Amino acid sequence: MRLFSMRITQRLLALAVVLFVGLPMGVSVVGCGKKSTTTQYCNSGDSGPKVGDLASIQLSPSLTATGISLNYGQMGTTLSATGYDCKGSTVGLGSVTYGTSNMALADINPTTGQTCGGTWNRNSGSGIADYTTCSAPATTTQYKAFVTAVSNGVTSNAIAVYVHPVVTGVVFGQSSARSCSGSDITTYVDPDTTCCPVDSTTVATAAVYDQASCVSQNSTRQVPVRVYKNNSTTAANNITCMAGKVTLAATGSSGLVSFDQNGVATALLPGSTLVTATLSNSANAYNTGFFSVCPPASITLTPVGASGSTNLTVPLNNTQPFTATAVDTAGATLTGLTLTYQSTSPQTQPAASTGSVTPAFAGTAKITAVCQPPTCNPSPTAQLGYLGNGKPITSPGVSVTTTGRSTTAIYVASTNSQYIYPVDFQTQTTGNLVKLPYLPNSMVITQDGSTVYMGGTDPVSGGQGALMTYSTSSNTTSANTLIPGKVLAVSPDGTTLVVTDTVRQTVSLVVSGAVSTYTNGVGVRADWSPDSSTVYVTTTGNTILMHNSMVDWQTITLAGTDTTYNDVAVTPTAVGAYFGGSPNIEGRSYCSTTTVTTTTTPATASNVYAPIADSKASAAERVAATPDGLHILGASSTAGLTDLFLDAASFTTASACTTASTGVTFTSTLGKKAFAGIVPSAITGVKASTNSQVAFVTFTGTGNGLVPYYFPSTTSATAGTLNYLTLSTTNGTPTAPTAGVWATDNNTFYLTTAGDNAIHLITVTYPSSGNPTVTDSSQLLPALPALTGTGSATPNLIVQRPRKTLS
Repeated sequence: MRLFSMRITQRLLALAVVLFVGLPMGVSVVGCGKKSTTTQYCNSGDSGPKVGDLASIQLSPSLTATGISLNYGQMGTTLSATGYDCKGSTVGLGSVTYGTSNMALADINPTTGQTCGGTWNRNSGSGIADYTTCSAPATTTQYKAFVTAVSNGVTSNAIAVYVHPVVTGVVFGQSSARSCSGSDITTYVDPDTTCCPVDSTTVATAAVYDQASCVSQNSTRQVPVRVYKNNSTTAANNITCMAGKVTLAATGSSGLVSFDQNGVATALLPGSTLVTATLSNSANAYNTGFFSVCPPASITLTPVGASGSTNLTVPLNNTQPFTATAVDTAGATLTGLTLTYQSTSPQTQPAASTGSVTPAFAGTAKITAVCQPPTCNPSPTAQLGYLGNGKPITSPGVSVTTTGRSTTAIYVASTNSQYIYPVDFQTQTTGNLVKLPYLPNSMVITQDGSTVYMGGTDPVSGGQGALMTYSTSSNTTSANTLIPGKVLAVSPDGTTLVVTDTVRQTVSLVVSGAVSTYTNGVGVRADWSPDSSTVYVTTTGNTILMHNSMVDWQTITLAGTDTTYNDVAVTPTAVGAYFGGSPNIEGRSYCSTTTVTTTTTPATASNVYAPIADSKASAAERVAATPDGLHILGASSTAGLTDLFLDAASFTTASACTTASTGVTFTSTLGKKAFAGIVPSAITGVKASTNSQVAFVTFTGTGNGLVPYYFPSTTSATAGTLNYLTLSTTNGTPTAPTAGVWATDNNTFYLTTAGDNAIHLITVTYPSSGNPTVTDSSQLLPALPALTGTGSATPNLIVQRPRKTLS
């Protein structure tokens, strides 16, 4: 049976084969269900070049305009070829051969497309691979060849290759011997790029830039360049016309100037920048020179809807916009500047980056607009100050007042107690004492009132503890042991602390709980500019420190008899700062003194930062600036109270650093008032109200229950009056006012006192005319547990934050 089955199977298979072979071929095609593909021709007809066939070759399109620049014997770029059909779609190239118009000058590897500034090795033998050694050309009478790619009979575009001696330097400008006359480059004398354009579009269309003057915004200048060999800039070594296309580009600060393919520069924004030159896609960029766009000479801040007004009343939560008009040193109006708007009281009248102010609380502030490097008018360090670039300029201020009363929360501590005492006058509640991780040695609060920072001292050893943080919303504390020392100041934007470490003898800027930068020194006091860009720090040595984002840390050594500054107060328009010292009070400008060296190309500049702009023979342990910009108030335990009445016009002139390279002068007149009835051992503060009408003096020593307060005059340094408030003895006999802080609405001054260890709420009432009245209206007893001694500690640290506005 098995044999019979096998025979039947074989016969069936044979029959199937016969049937398959015998079927017509047409039957098999129809059964597959396929149709023939229609051929597409480039001309949409029925003959000629086909779509999908190679029609053109694009060789390294980025090099078409610039070409390639090669030193003698230099291995250059490997070119790339891309094929396209007649419709512009990419197609395969198949075999590609690269060729050159002059193999003896600019050779090319026919397989890979790598260029050579001379001749490639071929058939070298001894195991040396072909196309691995590039030899300098045998002839130097020619300098340009063209390379192409060929595939399937199609030739690519040509790329120019410039072959020349080794470039050792590229120089801005035209020489005095320059001549472009003659039939070819061999007859030119010390030519520049305007003499020998690499294509017909390179045409000099603007006045030549000389690096000795600035260019106004939107103006153009031709920037000619010369290329040299042999480390020499003599005419005999000029190879500009052999070097190929020169492309210029600004480095460093972007957006100041643009360059077109012809080397024509267009000034865009104030500032100066270094310029590099690149030769025909060469990998080397040469530092060629610099370009200066004219800086502002003046900025005018105008309130929208109140043109010409410099004193505004703006209701709470209403936005007051400003327009800023800047004019450059050549008299041209500037647009598109990145200005910084700053407020002397950002807590109450914060200035927005868009150029407006929206009062958050009652109070008074002065608003200014600043063009400040590096965001406005930047400069390379080597040219800082040259032609006015790299220096700031500030507008005159506009005063903004918001009427009404606001409640306050205060936070009180003592350098002899490990507790903090919170009081919220909005809720009329006194918080529980909060124990701190360490003994506080200093206290500051952020402008938004969210965080109190305190330097810590170890309560057992007395050594440095840690940076303490107190949250005003949760009444909780924390400590950062990595940041020991004393807190000197917090920036107005709340992001940066100034902390001094007396053991390591450093001053640090602390951001997000970590040191971002530091310098050597032991800080005493610090003050920030309102825009949080610059901080000044006094030290225990004969130096002051300055830091900003443009010049980093600067250490300024004091001269003469002013071996120590005790305190610092930034001027209201932030054009500098005044320092209290002995025997003088001195003002220092934010305009550096610049010395320009013109023997170099380009010119270079060196600067002395924070130069003295004013000096008056009166000692001061603490100083304060009134926000109206009229007074620098100082106090000394031996010299009494000092009033420097400032000349507003001189400060307006001094704000324009860009027009002064030799420094500026602050003009002031001096008035003095001796203390009577008190014997201070040390001045702890001069506290001026933000409306500039009252200033209190706090101190340690024998006060006999008296607190000095001063009414500054709006007309002179001598017309102000020094007065004394007799403090209440309800809770004991106060001996001296130790510290104080103003409520933002200027209606209450919170004063801590020794003797009764109390907080006195001093009410200030402002009549329609004449001087305010001052009253010790009520008192609080914080009862801070003393670390040493008996009873409560003397409160001597106090900060405040504004709360709800009442009216």
